[in-house]
Amino acid sequence: KLATNGSPMVKLFESIMEAMDQFHSMMSREKGLQGMAENVRNGFRAGGRPPRGYRIRHVETGSYREGKPVLKSVLEPNEEAPTVGQYLRGRARGYSRTCLLEELGIVWPKSSLNDMEWQALTYAGFTVWNVNNERLRDGYKTGTKRRPRSKWHVSPQTTHEALITEEEAEVILQRLHASTHSKGRRTPATYLLTGLLKGPEGEPWYGDRRKHYRTKPDGGKSYWFSKNVVEHAIV
Repeated sequence: KLATNGSPMVKLFESIMEAMDQFHSMMSREKGLQGMAENVRNGFRAGGRPPRGYRIRHVETGSYREGKPVLKSVLEPNEEAPTVGQYLRGRARGYSRTCLLEELGIVWPKSSLNDMEWQALTYAGFTVWNVNNERLRDGYKTGTKRRPRSKWHVSPQTTHEALITEEEAEVILQRLHASTHSKGRRTPATYLLTGLLKGPEGEPWYGDRRKHYRTKPDGGKSYWFSKNVVEHAIV
């Protein structure tokens, strides 16, 4: 038992124990994040509330822990799914949020629509994780809510019933990215092939608002080519 007389040895030992606690906490968090990424690679959710239009369904993985089957969660459409699909398809075609809310007769909070559209790949049938930065007491880490597209974890194949196509999802995301980077200024650049261009491994190419198409495979090098050159060659 340590004495509590404030001796240098006691203070040193307390500092060591605090450092060990912090190290253990960091290791536990790292293992937890690795587990979430592995879940996504295997087509399971990494946690959190389901997006509008879906509900959670638990499935057995075939593994057991302490004699009980290990369960993982996946998404399945709920009663709102058809309306959500109509709304997102309308957004992909360029209709405004206000127009679609009125046309479909829905009263969703407008503040929730931006987040819903950022989940476009989920609505295209993919499991997606690591889109948002960590929320801190005074805001988001790095100062922005969304991580770069290259940091997202996306399942290799579709994992649940889609409400829109992958192409429609890419159009929605392209517009969101463009809106984020334009800082209130519109540029004349349009990208005719958004959602259609894909690399050898199926990775999508999208416009960067600087007259290029870009892609960055997970863990790989970023690639780009001229918008004008490729569109001229195809059109």
